[in-house]
Amino acid sequence: MTLVTIPPRGSDTAVNEDDYCELLTTEATKTRILNAPGFPKPVPRLYAGQSPLYEVNMTPEWRLDIFATRKIKAGEIVLTERPIFGGPKVVSILQSQDPSFVLQTYEKIMEASICRMSDANQNIYKGLAKGATDGRGLLTGIRHNNCYAVDEIFDGHESTPLDHYSFVGNVASRINHSCLGNVTLAFDPLSFSLVFKAVVDIKAGEQLFYSYCEVEASIATRRRNLAHYGFICQCRVCQNANLESDEFREQYQTRIAELCTISANVISGANTSWLTNKEFEDLLQLNKVAIEEGLDALPSYRELLGALTLGYWKQGNGLKARDCFVKMQVIESIFNAS
Repeated sequence: MTLVTIPPRGSDTAVNEDDYCELLTTEATKTRILNAPGFPKPVPRLYAGQSPLYEVNMTPEWRLDIFATRKIKAGEIVLTERPIFGGPKVVSILQSQDPSFVLQTYEKIMEASICRMSDANQNIYKGLAKGATDGRGLLTGIRHNNCYAVDEIFDGHESTPLDHYSFVGNVASRINHSCLGNVTLAFDPLSFSLVFKAVVDIKAGEQLFYSYCEVEASIATRRRNLAHYGFICQCRVCQNANLESDEFREQYQTRIAELCTISANVISGANTSWLTNKEFEDLLQLNKVAIEEGLDALPSYRELLGALTLGYWKQGNGLKARDCFVKMQVIESIFNAS
């Protein structure tokens, strides 16, 4: 493993001394990043001559949280920034070692990484929430509690979850969790930046939220996956969770897959009997509950909108069919790789 500054100093794509990422990586991954055609691009600056779409405010709980400064439409880019630190989620060369040795070694790696940062970025990093460290050192615990996993940067030849990298941001790591997240994240390897888009319409003054867990999971699984952050989610779907909502979430992806098959068969002409009034009522109910459970912020909601588009069209309601089709296009623009 090696530490490298991204972009290399002197590449003229960093606006100031704080616009660098300290990256823990392998030589092979470092070479792939630096030699990618078009690398390094500047971080996209969205607000030339304009105010940003967000502001960082102190809340009554003495937290720095992120709020929208104006109405933001679904699909709009809300925030872009180069992370201040990144590295593999799992350091493979340490996995066969004694756990206490691994934690001590990784803390030393983090100390070396932080020392390479500008004074401003060091203060930003150390000021992030500590959470439950679970035996980790302070700096390692901060990373564990504030990082975003991405699948665009990985070790090896194929992108697999164990080989993915995670990154700590400046403003980005101030975005709090909700199972009703209103922004989603993509990583741009060429500018080496975190890119957040609105997944639903966001009102002026509304807080920005990102889901730290798989929102399709049951309430018990979500709480277990969030435990190391040191909080219990109080969003609407968590407060209203019950056996019925858990069952709906468990079945949701299966029902979406069934809709994909039905839609494909309808479009191809293989299925000419869909849609009865009962099937259409079931489809509308599925959509209603999906929205109530916050599942309309997932890439798979596109398939439900596709079925609704066909359903309204077959019902002779062209206006609602067009509305669903437009929403489907917005989701495609948000999750354009999905």
